[in-house]
Amino acid sequence: MNGTPTFSTDQLRREIGDDLFAVLCSAGNVTLVREFAKTLIEPDLIIGDRTYKSIPFLREGEDILDIDTLTARAIELSANLGEDDGKYILEHEDEIPCGLAGKEAWVFPAWRDDGNPTYVGWDGEWFPTLCCYWCEANRIQKNSWHAAKLRLLRRMS
Repeated sequence: MNGTPTFSTDQLRREIGDDLFAVLCSAGNVTLVREFAKTLIEPDLIIGDRTYKSIPFLREGEDILDIDTLTARAIELSANLGEDDGKYILEHEDEIPCGLAGKEAWVFPAWRDDGNPTYVGWDGEWFPTLCCYWCEANRIQKNSWHAAKLRLLRRMS
């Protein structure tokens, strides 16, 4: 992976010990191990004195999502952020990892104008705009240019 050295399972077992390896391989821990592995791939975003986790909101097999379902999903995922967090991120845009520019945009379901949630995206600079700008009939299309980049943020601290 990207030039990062990898271990065989035997090397990993030797490195972390038999007890921890057994815990990793336990069928009852698959969900926990998967979530932990995701943190290695998708690290927390530290912006200012706040920490966020970027979360995809479309589920496997979904290719369309209406605004009400998005909001319900955001609540379910503890990622129903609003204007305070959206404006905070914009005020600290120089602290957003530069590798995310043009790759991610974040929806703030609780930051609304005329019933539409706001998202913060990149177009040479970070900017807020209403989801109705790109949503067709109040639905997010998976194959649309923007939806491929859209994620929710969960505030961790």
